[in-house]
Amino acid sequence: MLEWMNNPLFVNCMAGGLGQLTRSLLGVKKAIDEHQDINVKQLVSSIFEGFVVGLFVGIFAPDWRFAFTTGLAATDVTESLIKVIKGG
Repeated sequence: MLEWMNNPLFVNCMAGGLGQLTRSLLGVKKAIDEHQDINVKQLVSSIFEGFVVGLFVGIFAPDWRFAFTTGLAATDVTESLIKVIKGG
């Protein structure tokens, strides 16, 4: 019935999303502590990005620990790539 949950791509996708969710929750806590506004759109898109990165990691390296770690760094890597592409 739940065979799809044993699929390595699914597991890595969830691990990547969980990694980014962990990082995002730490950012939310910091924003609350510093009395800053929380950008919900950015929060949701970064978590989604973690799921996608975890899925791609699952294609090349089927290890949930690697997907989790990559999910933690997903937005940092994307932001760095955008800076390199824009030349800034």
